[in-house]
Amino acid sequence: MPEFVRSERLETTGGMAQLVVDRLVGGGSFGGLRIERTISEDSLEAAARCMSRKFGFWGLPHGGAKASVELAADASRVLRVAAMEELGQRWAPLLREGVWQPAIDSGTDRHDIAALWRGAGLPDPTRLWRGRSHLYTAWGLLAAAEAGCAAIGENLEGARVVVQGLGRVGSVLLAELAGRGARVVGVAEEEGALVRAAGLDVRAVLAARSAGESLACCDGDFDASGRALYDEFAEVFCACASREAFTPPAIDALRARVLVPAANGLPGDRRALALEDAGVVVVPDFVANGGGVFGSFLDAYLGDAEIRRFLLDRLPGEIGRWVAHADERGASLAETLVAAAEARPRALGGRTRLAAAGRRVLPRFPRVLRRPLLLGWLARRTFPPLELGETV
Repeated sequence: MPEFVRSERLETTGGMAQLVVDRLVGGGSFGGLRIERTISEDSLEAAARCMSRKFGFWGLPHGGAKASVELAADASRVLRVAAMEELGQRWAPLLREGVWQPAIDSGTDRHDIAALWRGAGLPDPTRLWRGRSHLYTAWGLLAAAEAGCAAIGENLEGARVVVQGLGRVGSVLLAELAGRGARVVGVAEEEGALVRAAGLDVRAVLAARSAGESLACCDGDFDASGRALYDEFAEVFCACASREAFTPPAIDALRARVLVPAANGLPGDRRALALEDAGVVVVPDFVANGGGVFGSFLDAYLGDAEIRRFLLDRLPGEIGRWVAHADERGASLAETLVAAAEARPRALGGRTRLAAAGRRVLPRFPRVLRRPLLLGWLARRTFPPLELGETV
């Protein structure tokens, strides 16, 4: 059960707004604010729970939360700003006390979050945001794909990979996979799927998407229904579309040996276990896509190259360590990682003041010392100890 749920009906739009706080750590939580046509409390709860697990696994002293505002996707900027300012005014105590710290999520941008803070009468932290989380998410997914391949005795180079969803994250991941020598045999967007057993021309696919052209213009077999993506055998399936796009029938039809989910809440705890029983390595969502949150918390102190290096150097080995640990105990990888991530926030609560002190003190160090100090601390303190996963 979540820590608390708060719902409001906005006067500016007549629609609902809802905040789900899954857990408080040190009195606070962090999570994105979405714009959706209709709010699903179950979906928000699952996403907030995923955020708590994400912070637990990645060693960040926050509880998980998610919020949503009911608005049409084509709502005017004036209406969006008015709705966000009203919501900020209503939820000002939560924002002022740090009970919830909002972030960009599906359908929102920096201007929406700035309007929220403005409505609360509080300083706008978004001016410091670099807006690079899609890069960090993609690099974490790349590392997870590499670890998944290692778990089945394969190398990412030459492995057959499919990518569902070519948005900001999916497009970066697609280019990275091609750069690592993976054979991309299928991609999909809302319009349908494009598959080619010999491998797609990734540059042509990305160029078509950038130009707003259809995937059908590229070499390969185009299927408007999208089902061909699940019929194509691959070592790795990267689910980078929305949670709604990866439906239960699609999960059941999966022919890949490794699942790497970018969306929170995929494939769901029960279906993850069913896939594992079928021999699929499922890298949990909060592990695979956690690079976005992790990198965003660090990009004020580290450059993109250092964040990328940390994710690609450290995460594959960390996932491999947990795969071996679960195998040795005859336990589920997904359940083992969930147990560790959910147990860890109790230990992270004491880091809240330490993290706040670090944010104040670290900028005073010369840059030449700041980065080695932070990277050394991250190497020792980021990921959870194995014993936290032994409760399953």
